[in-house]
Amino acid sequence: MPLDKSSPISGETGVYNPWDLSAPVGERVEKPGFFDAIGPAIRSENIGGSYLASEEMAIEKREYYRTVDGYNPFTNGDLIGYEEYEDRFLDAPQNPTVVAAIKADIDREKKDRETVVAAGWAGTFADLTASVLDLPTLLPGGAMVRSGAAGYSAVRTGLSVG
Repeated sequence: MPLDKSSPISGETGVYNPWDLSAPVGERVEKPGFFDAIGPAIRSENIGGSYLASEEMAIEKREYYRTVDGYNPFTNGDLIGYEEYEDRFLDAPQNPTVVAAIKADIDREKKDRETVVAAGWAGTFADLTASVLDLPTLLPGGAMVRSGAAGYSAVRTGLSVG
């Protein structure tokens, strides 16, 4: 049976294709490993990592809400190539700095996702690690609900009111 090179296992993302031996050895793209994928996974799957990596969030509040008269990213062609992400620009003020920051965030997110996908199982493990180390899973309130102490009292109160 011949090898199906169109399958997702063969590196369909365009970032890494282990079956493409046509490129010279020095020019082949190496498959990223866990340590290459953990940074992009934290930036995409972790609330704190996403916030810290966001260029939009790094803009000073005064600059963020400053509007430029006559500037509208939807009519002047600033969103060419970003049509599928138009909803992310709806709340942005009429400011080219904010629009550029949102576009940079979108580009970074796409590159991070490509890196994690290209890493294969190491990328999946990096995604899981970043998700487990996320703030909501580390908060102590979740342990109380899981242990039953807070859950029991909430159910008891709900039943008494009902």
